[in-house]
Amino acid sequence: MNPIAHTLSSLVLGPESRFDNLTVVPLLGAPAPASTYDTLDVALAGDTLVITEVTESGHVPEIRLLNRGDRPVFIMEGEELIGAKQNRTVNLSILVPAQADAIASVTCVEVGRWRTRSARFDSSPRTHFAEGRAAKSRQVTQSLIVDGVARADQAQVWDAIALKSERLRTSSDTGAMADIFASHASGVEDYVAAVRPSDDQVGAVLLIDDKCVGLDVFDTAHTLKALLPKIVRGYALDAIDRRVTRSGGDGRGIAPTVAGVHDGESGLKQRVHAFVEAVVRTPPRSFPTVGLGESWRALAPDVCASALILDGRPVHISAFLG
Repeated sequence: MNPIAHTLSSLVLGPESRFDNLTVVPLLGAPAPASTYDTLDVALAGDTLVITEVTESGHVPEIRLLNRGDRPVFIMEGEELIGAKQNRTVNLSILVPAQADAIASVTCVEVGRWRTRSARFDSSPRTHFAEGRAAKSRQVTQSLIVDGVARADQAQVWDAIALKSERLRTSSDTGAMADIFASHASGVEDYVAAVRPSDDQVGAVLLIDDKCVGLDVFDTAHTLKALLPKIVRGYALDAIDRRVTRSGGDGRGIAPTVAGVHDGESGLKQRVHAFVEAVVRTPPRSFPTVGLGESWRALAPDVCASALILDGRPVHISAFLG
């Protein structure tokens, strides 16, 4: 059994958290040792990781990562980096070795700026919104298969941001995804506040309008706890978008209501199990990656999954339905 399938098959479902039209179903695993790496935010706060443009003039699809610390640094696929010449999101989950210099593949999420705002990148408290993250994951997998390069379709990414901005009636001088989140920050944080991870939780399946959208699984509960709020923010913006589409408003001042037809715990868990099984059944391919480990990718008409595999075990798995 491949490591993605083996890991997902070993997890059990916990009691879900629900706010408005977003449901988060915990994935529980056996107790694991503490992580042997730092997350992006910890490394940046400790000044052990420096993230810059690759050169003074920069190159849109790449950034430079300098790990000056004694521990590897984990950066999750979809995490947003802000500053420098323009905001980007990371294309692959990567583990930057200790005392190492690396170049990472990224995608721009701010079409209208190419000027220096800061010498270094900083992290944001969110990932790419879920539908954009899913589309980008599929694009990166296809690019790896065809060209061996972890590249997204930049034009499609910009178009998706513009369409979401239009639907949510937000404006941005630079077409920045960050400004959509800022415009709906209060609503997004209501979703985040409703989700509290349990001690043995290593992953989550997220549903919007009672339909499975995606999942994330990590090798330790510590990493899940650190990154779950970022992940939920990405899904919360899509949940607000769905509510806005139904109401015809802009999402601000609309009272949350439970959307869709909720058919009870058994129906929800059946859908979650079916989604996880679809990921398990999809055969993956491995590709070289930046830093430690390998990038495993699984692609089918209804599922796209990716994983960072180190020493035969997943550090991170993400998957999206559709």
